[in-house]
Amino acid sequence: MTRTKVVYLGGAGRSGTTFVSLLLSQNHDCFDIGQIRDLPDGIAKKHVCSCGKPLVTCDFWGEVAARLVAGYGIHALSRFKEGLEAFSKGAELIGDWSVRPDLAALAADHAAFLDLTAGLYRICREVAGTRALIDSSKTPGLGLALALAGEVDLYMLNLVRDPRAVCASWSKLNKNPAKLEGHQRAWNRRLARMGQFEALMPDAFRRIRYEDFATSPLPMVQAIQSWAGLEENTGFFTAPNAANVSWDRTHLFPPVNEEVLKHKADHITIRPSESWKAPANRPYVELAERVNFPQAETVGYSLLAGAETP
Repeated sequence: MTRTKVVYLGGAGRSGTTFVSLLLSQNHDCFDIGQIRDLPDGIAKKHVCSCGKPLVTCDFWGEVAARLVAGYGIHALSRFKEGLEAFSKGAELIGDWSVRPDLAALAADHAAFLDLTAGLYRICREVAGTRALIDSSKTPGLGLALALAGEVDLYMLNLVRDPRAVCASWSKLNKNPAKLEGHQRAWNRRLARMGQFEALMPDAFRRIRYEDFATSPLPMVQAIQSWAGLEENTGFFTAPNAANVSWDRTHLFPPVNEEVLKHKADHITIRPSESWKAPANRPYVELAERVNFPQAETVGYSLLAGAETP
C-alpha cells in the first residue's frame, strides 16, 4: 500500500506557516492542504477556497469530501472533528509524548479516529495526485495523531517565531489582554510539545526559526526539501529572497492567514519583520517577555534584542 508523506508545520499561530507552506508547494511532488483540521468547520460555514469556489464545490475539497463520505459514511467529517478533540484531550493527559507505551495505549483507545485520519490524508493524496502533502495545521495534537496513524510518513517541521513578534501580530486581530496572554501561553505549550517530537522521531523532526527562514529563504527551502525527501528544485525563486508562486497546488481557506488569502500574490518577497519593535507595540512586547521568557531563550531568542523605546 502506498503511504502518504506529510510535511506537518507545527507550532504557534502567526509564525509564518502559510508563507512557508506556499513555498514548499511549488514543486510538482507537493500539494498544500492548509489547515485540514479546520475542514469540517470550513465546509459547515461555507468558507471559500483560495481557488475562488466554496469548499463544497471546490475541485479539490469537494472531491475529497465526496470520497470521504463514500468510504467512511455521511458523518465522516463531524467524526473527524469530534475524534480530534477527544484524541487531543487524551494526549494532553500524557506528560511526555516520547514514552512509547503511553502512546500505544492512546492509539488503542482512539483506533477508529486514527484510521479515519489516515484515510482522510490518503484521499487528499489521491485527489491531489502527488507524493507529499504540506499541512500547516500547527496543533501538536493532530501532529501526534499523524505520528500514530497507519499509512502516514510524517515529517514534523517545527516553525518557531519570536514570541514578541507573535504577540504583536495577534494584537492586530484582537487587543484583549486576556486573549493575547492565552495565545502566548499556547506558544509555550506548543514549544514544549514540539520538543517531545524531537525525542520521539529525531530523524523526521526539524526546528527552524522564522527569522532565520526569512533571512535566507532559498537555502532554507533547499534544506527542507533535502531533509523531507522532496523534489529538490528552487527554480521558482527569482532572487535569494523573492519567488514567483503558483496557486495551482494550493487550496487554502479561513482561518489561514487572512492577508495571504486576501492578496493571493503570485510574486512574494520574503524578509524578516521588524515592525513588532515599534514603540506602539511595547505593551505586547512586555506581555510576551513576561509570559514567554526564559522559555524563548531555549530556542535562541534574547531579551537584549527587544523593542525600541519611545
